[in-house]
Amino acid sequence: MRNTKSKLKPVTVAALIKRINRKFKINKVRVTRGRRKCRVSGAYHLADANTKAVVLTHVKPERWGREMGVLNPWEKVVRSG
Repeated sequence: MRNTKSKLKPVTVAALIKRINRKFKINKVRVTRGRRKCRVSGAYHLADANTKAVVLTHVKPERWGREMGVLNPWEKVVRSG
C-alpha cells in the first residue's frame, strides 16, 4: 500500500480563496479580522462584493473548495508562512 499523503500537492489558503472567489460573481470569501469578530463570524465569512455586508458566517474554505470543484483530490490545503 502506497502512502498517498506524501503525493498531495500543497495549496495555500490564500490561493484556495482566490479560486473560490473567481467562481462567485457577487459574493466574496473574506478573512475575518479581529479576535472578537472571529468569535462571532468565524475565521472566514462571505461578503457582498458591492456593499461589503456579511452574507454568511463560519465559512469553511476547504469544504467549499472541494464541493465547488476548485480543489482537486490530489491537493491539500496548507497554511502559508
